[in-house]
Amino acid sequence: MSRCASFLLLACASGALAPASAGARTLDAGNVAWSFRDSVVGCPGGDSVSTAHPSRLRIVVAYLRDTSLPAAGVPPESIWVELGAATSNLRVNDQGPKIFADDSTDADGRARITLPSFSGCGTIEFSVSVSGTPVGAATASVRTTDADADGRATASEAPCDLDDSGSIGAGDSALVAPHLGHAHRHALFGTLVRRTNLCDSCDVAEEDAELSGVIGASTVSWSPDGRRLAFTIHTAPHGDCSVYIAHSDPRDGDDLMQFTFPDSGVHDYDPTWSPLGTEIAFGRADNTIWAKGVPGLAGDTTLRLVTRHNDATVAERGDLTPAFSPDGEWIAFTRHSAEGEHYHLWKTPADGDTTRGVQLTNEPTGDDFYPQWSPDGAWIVYDVVRNGKHGVYRVASSGGAAIPVLLPGGGLIASTPAYSPDGEALLLGVGDTTGSHTHVLDASASGLTLPSAIPVLHYPDQADSANDPILTPRLSPDGTRLALRTTQLFAARRNMSVPPRITRVAGQAIDHALPFVSLVRAAGAPFEITVEGSDPEDDPLTWHAYLLEPGMSFDAPSHTLSWTPPDSMLGRSVNVRFLVTTESGGCDYAIARIHVADAADVADAGRASRFGFASIGPNPLRTRATIAYTLPALARVRLEVFDVSGRRVRLLADAERPAGTHAVEWDGRDARGRRVAAGIYVCRLSAGASRAESKIVVVR
Repeated sequence: MSRCASFLLLACASGALAPASAGARTLDAGNVAWSFRDSVVGCPGGDSVSTAHPSRLRIVVAYLRDTSLPAAGVPPESIWVELGAATSNLRVNDQGPKIFADDSTDADGRARITLPSFSGCGTIEFSVSVSGTPVGAATASVRTTDADADGRATASEAPCDLDDSGSIGAGDSALVAPHLGHAHRHALFGTLVRRTNLCDSCDVAEEDAELSGVIGASTVSWSPDGRRLAFTIHTAPHGDCSVYIAHSDPRDGDDLMQFTFPDSGVHDYDPTWSPLGTEIAFGRADNTIWAKGVPGLAGDTTLRLVTRHNDATVAERGDLTPAFSPDGEWIAFTRHSAEGEHYHLWKTPADGDTTRGVQLTNEPTGDDFYPQWSPDGAWIVYDVVRNGKHGVYRVASSGGAAIPVLLPGGGLIASTPAYSPDGEALLLGVGDTTGSHTHVLDASASGLTLPSAIPVLHYPDQADSANDPILTPRLSPDGTRLALRTTQLFAARRNMSVPPRITRVAGQAIDHALPFVSLVRAAGAPFEITVEGSDPEDDPLTWHAYLLEPGMSFDAPSHTLSWTPPDSMLGRSVNVRFLVTTESGGCDYAIARIHVADAADVADAGRASRFGFASIGPNPLRTRATIAYTLPALARVRLEVFDVSGRRVRLLADAERPAGTHAVEWDGRDARGRRVAAGIYVCRLSAGASRAESKIVVVR
């Protein structure tokens, strides 16, 4: 490194690298100079979903090898900041020993270093180094909205980090700068990062779907591991809407994957990712709900029909806006009323057994859309449209009276609500009827009857907010990131703490892309399931278990579930959702899929040397059956169903699985989603050179 290098340090520079601003304090240490403002303000650190955002210190470095030659291409690991002592109650979130530059220096020799967010108020010492050589140190004053430094700003705190005008509206344009050239740190530390590069008004002749089209009026859904986002793109040249998948973090790439391929003139909307990770459900042509396996995570990626509106006279807008329940067992959706022109909420088993569909709302006026489940599965919050105005209601997932949550006045509308994954907050979009200005709002989930809500982000949305959903804010499954959509897709860090992790359930390791374990337990025999996990920052953990069957008990201190399945459960399967949370809002979940079998079958399945089927039940199959099998060692497994002529009817599994007993459900449908005819079918299990077969009878 040349000793004639020059550095310029700015606090809170957003978007393009900016020169020193008026009022900045300049220090000179020999041939190194930098500038920054005290009382760092306006940085969206994203440490809380309340009031505003704790500050982040963003430092711009201008590196010149001499007075005229920029040092371009200096790698980010050669430029870093180290933080020193902090005064008062100022706390640095996620502080590592070194905070490296976001990217290599650009053609002008500039790079940016984004420090973690802060909580509390006080001063912080920091130093800058390049290629291992210290180039200077300084002390900056920092004020945050989290005045008591407890990791979560609340409405009762006197905020100490608003912008210079005393409100949080200024600088909105900087929040939406694309930042596509900056990688991991921006996606994880607060700046809204554009995850798509679609044109806002497209030439219909443009055929590149990654450059043409805009985000459709659709919700956004996270994958269970938080690595990907599903959403809708309205593409050129035909103007069709398809479901796409994007990476939530730029370090995983900026490429888009088209997930659905509807016929011309048919639109796919509102994807919802199963909490099991295996498939995505979506609405097609505003009339049917379909599901499809996710490539790379599900062995079967063919389309299957979940539900179709039962009124043949309704050509479109029949069944739409689906949402998976937190255990993956149910899908809530909107159905056009057969008796009138309104839309009501329903729920149906995710396997497509429409005979068990349940109507949840039946208000004589208004329309119900965009259902979202609470983490415990007890409630569904949704968007109600009455007289052209959007408001937010909730209803018990078992049905009952609709309860108003937020009905904003003064020309505002509220829409597309969703719970935080820990159930402690509710996010929704609020805007005026002109579509010129919208907000992401947050409200305490306690009671969920609100006179108002707390603004989190002011965000310009060019969509027609009077008719389209606003922003559809959705928090990632670990509670740390926020995704929203306007004409583009964006993601941002909401919580600076590293989330906890569930590592094992009943001794089985958890793959967060497929966060479930399959267990077989004997009817009439007591058993326990212990969940294991930890927090990287040693924060205290709180354990929960949701969607429990009668007779189940969960001991939170030991995070152990106990149950003696009654004989009436023989042949049935249940999903239990385990959740671990921290006070900072981080969380993680895993699902235990428990199949109850005959004691003799379970004893056979427990033999470590056995390969083959443990149980199939109920058999005969009327609507669905659980097929349990045992592996003596880690292996890639294929589970297929054939008819008596040898024609393959369905591929149920094609994935690597560890040693132990696993279970897969078959809904009695073929690869195209059609119910198979009554008769005898053969289940074939293959793993390497090993193969086993068992018969299953389907009755209608």
